[in-house]
Amino acid sequence: MAEYIVCGWYTPDYGHWWNVLRPTLEYHGAPHDFTEVNKRAGGWEVNTMAKPHQLLAAMDRHPDKVIVFIDVDCVVRAPLAPLADIRADVAFYIRTKRKKTHAKWGSIRSGTLIIRPTPHARKFVEAWIAKGGAFAEVDQNTLMLAMCDVPSCTFEALPVAYCAIPADKVASPIILHDSASAGIAKVGKLAKRLYRAGAPQWLINAMPAKRTSIN
Repeated sequence: MAEYIVCGWYTPDYGHWWNVLRPTLEYHGAPHDFTEVNKRAGGWEVNTMAKPHQLLAAMDRHPDKVIVFIDVDCVVRAPLAPLADIRADVAFYIRTKRKKTHAKWGSIRSGTLIIRPTPHARKFVEAWIAKGGAFAEVDQNTLMLAMCDVPSCTFEALPVAYCAIPADKVASPIILHDSASAGIAKVGKLAKRLYRAGAPQWLINAMPAKRTSIN
């Protein structure tokens, strides 16, 4: 079995979530490395885009290990060692939607990410960072955009049990996310257009926000 480490990050206002998560990691014997970082100016969306930067930093700290990168607002309910043996370079949960006549790709969740120590995985994370600089979007949207930029990178779909939220009603979740960010105010369409046009940050921050759930 490959060697792995559970990594993540949190801002000071999310420190209480780390106090809940840490004992569950220790109980299941999961090696871990979480860092506290300062919040970025510019609102919630800007802070979500710190995720690929923190992921790349974790890869630099642990260059020979599989990184199990999780959001801090979750608990671990079973051993995570099986995640170290994914076949692809990168793995995450892909939520599909079923219509009456067809199925479609609904969305992805970035709350649980598995990254193998491969050059292709690193190129993908670097592409994810680049997308965050080009678009005023949340981390999950720019992750999907980055997938098309690194055709050499392989992806694997995780079972929902490794990235479950209460609404999924999974009988035995392995990683259960609390969705602490659901309902957070997010920047509206006008602010996104201003961002892409190179408007100053103070003007973008002054734009009305909308409230929505990311799940």
